[in-house]
Amino acid sequence: MNELSLVSSSSNIQRNSNNLFLDRNRWKPKLSAAGDEFCKAALLFYQLGEVEAAKANLLRACECFKKKRAWYSAAKTLEQAMAITHKQVVPIYFIAKLLQRSYTFVY
Repeated sequence: MNELSLVSSSSNIQRNSNNLFLDRNRWKPKLSAAGDEFCKAALLFYQLGEVEAAKANLLRACECFKKKRAWYSAAKTLEQAMAITHKQVVPIYFIAKLLQRSYTFVY
């Protein structure tokens, strides 16, 4: 199960790299599709217990949604990253940093 999930999350990240780059037939990157795939990969990494990889993928998804100007989706992924960080035993500085990033979406 774990190896299958790891392969699945790796394939999600590979699909993201295809969505983010331009080619001759595509003039704009598919940022919303890439953001969705990063969220799926983050979920699989979190289920495997790799919390740092999950958080990194959620932050990458947030950047994709922010570039697409999908503010609700970007804020939701930041909220998920804050929840993951809050469950870990980390200094409050990291949670405050994520909270500050989410504050920029509101104002």
